Amino acid sequence: DLRANKTMVSASTGLNTVTNGEAVTLTLSATNTGTQAATGVTVTDVVPADFSIGALPGGCASGGGQTIVCTVGSLAAGASSSNFVIPLTTTGAAGASGTNTATIARSGPVGGNNTSASANY
Repeated sequence: DLRANKTMVSASTGLNTVTNGEAVTLTLSATNTGTQAATGVTVTDVVPADFSIGALPGGCASGGGQTIVCTVGSLAAGASSSNFVIPLTTTGAAGASGTNTATIARSGPVGGNNTSASANY
């Protein structure tokens, strides 16, 4: 039972309303809501084309194009990972809005009750 956690907000206001050229903070993490440890945990996010991606933090890598893959590794039952903070900049039209979803996966047996996380912008 894994849950992806995600926020996507203006770096200056902390709000999810952004304008063209504005710095945005994308934060990803994972929580194990199950009763057993999980291994090989990753959080994946395909960033919308309206954003350019800044320097990725340790543990995160490009999955090609606008895809970011952050490797959590092992996560004990009931534990949450550290936050992966990723700088973005809006490149689309001012006032662009939408929903962006991050997904979570693990190695080994795959449960059908993993939960993705969405953020509006």
